Order: sequence, then C-alpha cells, then structure tokens
Amino acid sequence: MELFLLCLKIFLGRLVDVTLATMVTMYIVKNKRITAAIIGFIDVFIWFVIVREALVTDSTSIFIPLCYAGGYAAGALLGSVISSRTIRTLITVSIVTSEDEKVTEAMLKNKFAGTLLRGTGIHSKEESFIIYSQVESGRLKLLEDIVKKEDPKAYIVVTESKEAFNGYFGK
Repeated sequence: MELFLLCLKIFLGRLVDVTLATMVTMYIVKNKRITAAIIGFIDVFIWFVIVREALVTDSTSIFIPLCYAGGYAAGALLGSVISSRTIRTLITVSIVTSEDEKVTEAMLKNKFAGTLLRGTGIHSKEESFIIYSQVESGRLKLLEDIVKKEDPKAYIVVTESKEAFNGYFGK
C-alpha cells in the first residue's frame, strides 16, 4: 500500500508539474512573462518535492520510474490541451478563392473581417481573389467551415500572428 501511494503521489506530482511547465512555455511564447514566471515558480517547487520524494525512497520498484515517466507524458498532453483552450492566439488566414462574393458574404454574416485582393495564378493565369483575415484561434474552425462550404476548392493558409495593430475586428 505504501508503494502504491508513493507511485500515485509521484505520478500526480509530475502530471501537475509538467502541465504547468508546458503552460509556462506557451506563456513565454505569447510574451506573457509575469504569468510564466509565477507558474514557473510553482512548477519547479512541485518538481523539486516530487524528485526528492522519488530519489530518497528505499524502494527499488520499477513502478517508481514508470509512474515518474507516465506523469510526465500525461502532463505534457494535459498541458497542451489546457494551453490551447486557455491561451487565445491571433491567427492570420489567407484564402485564395474564385468564389469571392459567396465567401465574403458568409464571412460578413458571421462577423469576420478581411481584406480582399485581386490576384492571378502564375500557372493557370486565371483570376482569383485573396482574402486576408485575422481571427482569434477559437473562431478558426468556424471560418474554415464557412470557406469550405462556400468554395470547397479554396486554398487556405493559416499562420499564427505575433501581434496586430489597428484594423477592423468584427465591429
């Protein structure tokens, strides 16, 4: 029973520790340094307590390193899921379409903004339209669904934006 409780403590500790560490990385990338530092402090404190607990035990059971590694893996997964849901990012979506009116009407109806440019393909020489739009990551799936419905052949490129200034954001 003692080994089971130790393994459970190590697994759960690593789960929390690595979840927090993953979030620290995401906050640093998003330039939220203060939040990253606070979470990082908690993360390293938990890590230290758990590592010390795992190393000072007299038990040589293989379950201790397995629980340590399992907690790490579960924490990486959980941290990435939590980060993707809590840290909103700004996404740049570039849409190349020949159905500009249908796509832009549907975008407007769903409160998406964009910039429409005329273009010509270098191979086909056919006229097409390029729509640039900035969206929050939580609305990306909706925009993709709208574009695919209105123009299944549309070429869509999605990139993460570091910052955006001014502009029209769904007024």
